[in-house]
Amino acid sequence: MWSDAGLTEADVDAGDYLLDWRSGGTGLRYAHHFNENELATLAESSGFEIITTFYSDGKEGNLAIYQVWKKI
Repeated sequence: MWSDAGLTEADVDAGDYLLDWRSGGTGLRYAHHFNENELATLAESSGFEIITTFYSDGKEGNLAIYQVWKKI
């Protein structure tokens, strides 16, 4: 499927996804599924600290990860 966007597996990272719009027409959208460790690294490398982490959404309430960051 990456070839649909002119990419190869070597061009993307683990957790990267290419999704269709599913609402008529043609188009693709890129998404990355972050885990807590990736977000912690991103926060630290960009000068933030994580204040809180929680999961919400979906039937079981754990579909998406949310974080509150504070600039250091």
